[in-house]
Amino acid sequence: MYDTHKFVIKMTQAGMPQTQAEVLAEAHVELMETTLATKQDLKDLEARLTSKIDQAMIKIIGIITTVMVGIAALMAFFMTFLKS
Repeated sequence: MYDTHKFVIKMTQAGMPQTQAEVLAEAHVELMETTLATKQDLKDLEARLTSKIDQAMIKIIGIITTVMVGIAALMAFFMTFLKS
């Protein structure tokens, strides 16, 4: 967690006016809240991506199964055709 009070103290000790240090600290907080991803943001993204990957895998398995059944049907058809 970003400690604005500690930041203001460090800046004032380095010679920055307190008002300016406080405004800068507030700007840092605003920047972090609106721009940077939090750990929770990343966890939520991971959950959404995992769900999408799982859905895609289910579709792919369905397609593969359909293709295999089609190939088996064609093979059965040609085997009966060739036997006659």
